[in-house]
Amino acid sequence: MKNKVNLFGIIVFITVIGFAVTACDNDIKPDVDVVGATLKLYDMPVTIEAGADECTATDFAFIYGEPLSTFISGTPEVNLVNGKLTIKLDAPKPEAMFTLFDYFYDYGVAIADPGIVATSPLDEIFCLAFYEFHDSEREYFLEFVKMDIESKVHLIYVDKNVTINGTTEESSFDDVFNNVILYKGWNYLIDAMDGQNIIFTSTRNEPSGYNWTLFY
Repeated sequence: MKNKVNLFGIIVFITVIGFAVTACDNDIKPDVDVVGATLKLYDMPVTIEAGADECTATDFAFIYGEPLSTFISGTPEVNLVNGKLTIKLDAPKPEAMFTLFDYFYDYGVAIADPGIVATSPLDEIFCLAFYEFHDSEREYFLEFVKMDIESKVHLIYVDKNVTINGTTEESSFDDVFNNVILYKGWNYLIDAMDGQNIIFTSTRNEPSGYNWTLFY
């Protein structure tokens, strides 16, 4: 299976044996602001995976081993309190952004494949993207996932609109971009395993069926 590489390390898929505990009432609808220049999520329910139930950390405003304030303007917040998650993100700092081409390339996607067509050159679009937050010790991780189909959500900010379509032409697997539309501002970029293929989709609304999940 294809190796997925992020900007600072290798993503390791871990099968956790045990049971998950939902940390709040699923009937409570969280408050979600429309994704755009600023992303604000309030009282999001969090699922606690086995092994993470001893976590006492509340501040998860860290990515790539650094405080979010290294990358994000203003005062970014990612707080987990009493089983509920609050996220507040303004626009990234210009110096912290990298090209969309680099993000996909480092993630292990053959984005330069002739089967992939974008409305703008991906090396001219700047972004900040990540798929997990962690605590200060980098011991516990928060991801927006759908466990049963091995799928996760990236939070991605782009500095201009772009649409990506097409399928890579690699021998043993494909990366499929199914009308991936990223608008200037924050977006949800979803990747999902389908056999040996990875299907990418996108939305500005909260993806249905995904759960914020705490891993150890």
